[in-house]
Amino acid sequence: ASLTIGVALARNTIDNVTKAYISNVSQINTATGKIDLDATAENTITAISFAASIAVALGTTGGLALSGGGADSNNVINGDTLAYLDSVGILTAGNVSLDAQNTSTINAIVAAVAIGGAAGASSGGLGLAIGAALSANDLGISSNRLTVQSYIKNSAVNATGDVSLSAVGGLTIDALVAAGAVAIAGGSSGALAGAGTGVITTNKMYADVSSYIDNTDDTAKAITASSLTLTASNTSTITALAGAASIGFSFGAKSSASLTIGVALARNTIDNVTKAYISNVSQINTATGKIDLNATTDNTITATSFAASVAVALGLSRIHILCCHRSAVFRAP
Repeated sequence: ASLTIGVALARNTIDNVTKAYISNVSQINTATGKIDLDATAENTITAISFAASIAVALGTTGGLALSGGGADSNNVINGDTLAYLDSVGILTAGNVSLDAQNTSTINAIVAAVAIGGAAGASSGGLGLAIGAALSANDLGISSNRLTVQSYIKNSAVNATGDVSLSAVGGLTIDALVAAGAVAIAGGSSGALAGAGTGVITTNKMYADVSSYIDNTDDTAKAITASSLTLTASNTSTITALAGAASIGFSFGAKSSASLTIGVALARNTIDNVTKAYISNVSQINTATGKIDLNATTDNTITATSFAASVAVALGLSRIHILCCHRSAVFRAP
């Protein structure tokens, strides 16, 4: 008899706070000089998990081989990227620019392979192989969104030039998850081969990308500029490929049976908030200049899942049982 098990696990988390800000200052005066606050985050997780297991058993009477391979990868990126003015009594300057940008990427490759082979000269052989691959990738979570914001809060701004606020999110998840299992059994009297694979990939994005002015706690503070532009832009992409393949082969002089099962599941969610707004400001003065608020979202999910199952039995009495299932689900409101 032979028994082998291979396991590979990966756990990766990035949770950063990146800020550029001016806060709790009574007065700032740069005359016609520029105020420029930039916060940029570029986080990347690249995870590769691979497990392989091979079991072979040969005997004069009978053979038994059991092989199992499992790989799992769990990756999370979260945090805040902020550029802001908060509780500034009066800011006098030429141009005022606040920019927050987050381009975060998760690349996950997960694979598991199991091979089991058994043969018995005088009796029978039993070969079983099971392969499983799991991948979970999260950019933000539902209870704690990944945040990208540029804002002016409870502050007065007197700018002779342009006031510009920009929040940009560029989020990407690429997941490749695969599992394979091969079982071979032979015997002079009978043989049974069983192979099963299971693949599950779950990918989620929860983000808040916002650009705003909110003077709720001090509505008397005014905003003066030659032009005012608030931009919130979010581009999110999930690409998921899930594949499972099982092969069972048995041969016996009297009887043989093969059972194979393959299952591949993909679950993908994009749930982002993208906003550009002005709230509770008593006075905004751009003279003849423009006030421009833009909020744009471009979400894309590309999911492919496939399952293949092959069972072959050779003998005077034969049984073939094969099953495969695939599923791909996405949600991108």
